[in-house]
Amino acid sequence: MVFSSTNTFMHRDAEKLPGRIMGLKPQTGEILWEHSNWQNMIQVAPALDAGKGRIIVVGGYDHGMAMIKVEKMEDGQYSVKVAE
Repeated sequence: MVFSSTNTFMHRDAEKLPGRIMGLKPQTGEILWEHSNWQNMIQVAPALDAGKGRIIVVGGYDHGMAMIKVEKMEDGQYSVKVAE
């Protein structure tokens, strides 16, 4: 399950805060991975599965979007990086 948080203020002049996107284990709510290096004001669409481990999130009011790549490593941990 993918969850992204947003700045709850819906005004163009509100402070830009980092958006946060994370993968959760549905059965327990355990955070498996997270990424918080993108600007976001208000979530304008759900996080989108772009295939091959890539996820796209878009924030409104010209405050950013991000595409990240999530990979499960051999040790069971996850690698999260900005996709190119």
